[in-house]
Amino acid sequence: MEYRIVNQPASKIREVARTALAGNWQAVVLFMFLYYLITSGVSMILDLFFYTMQTLPLTDPVSGESMVQRLNYGSGIYEMLISGPVAWGLSRYMLDFFREKKTEVTTLFEGFSHFLKAFALMILMGVKIFLWSLLFVVPGIIAAFRYAQAFYILMDHPEYSANACLKESSNMMRGNKGKLFYLHLTFVGWYLLASLPGGIFSGLMSVDSLAAVFVTILVAVPTLIVDAYANVAMTVFYELASDNLVIMEEGADDPSRWHTEE
Repeated sequence: MEYRIVNQPASKIREVARTALAGNWQAVVLFMFLYYLITSGVSMILDLFFYTMQTLPLTDPVSGESMVQRLNYGSGIYEMLISGPVAWGLSRYMLDFFREKKTEVTTLFEGFSHFLKAFALMILMGVKIFLWSLLFVVPGIIAAFRYAQAFYILMDHPEYSANACLKESSNMMRGNKGKLFYLHLTFVGWYLLASLPGGIFSGLMSVDSLAAVFVTILVAVPTLIVDAYANVAMTVFYELASDNLVIMEEGADDPSRWHTEE
């Protein structure tokens, strides 16, 4: 496969993302809301019922009682099983949206029809990133960006094995890891601003009831708006790196002229 270095500035990539989202914000945010419910929402509910308390070899300096730690195992098992299929669904939705303006929320569940391949890719990716992380934090972060395009590649090449997707992602990201990292950084301010309601709520009460879970989901909506924006921008980055997208000169503001068919 032919790849290219992404030379467009982050501001231009975000501009293309905003133009694609024009008139479609509601549909994409709704999809991100469903994604959040299936992942974090269900995990929080599972944590209410499936946990164990472990006594630590430490004592509270005030009461003198042994300290205990809550271990949530239900959400861990759940997230391990669904992370691959929902990553498949997210990647499929974003590519379909950017290329053809399709906004079918049921696309999120498409990955469950390909469970084994999606699961294998997520597990293999997680293992590789974890092993690099053992060297230090920075190698782990670099590995995460090295394999960031794996699910997009799988969407375009469903015949590829999990290992082949990771190898192709590694090839694509040569010279692009720093550029993608910087693109992520440009969203940090938006995420900090959007997370204020959730931060205030978590400071006032813990998520230890269904009512608290419901409120946590509601206050996460601003963050989901940023998620929609960021995910479309990351899709634009993939399209540029994979040479599927050409950004025209200034004045070419018609999104249909950006995408080039192979």
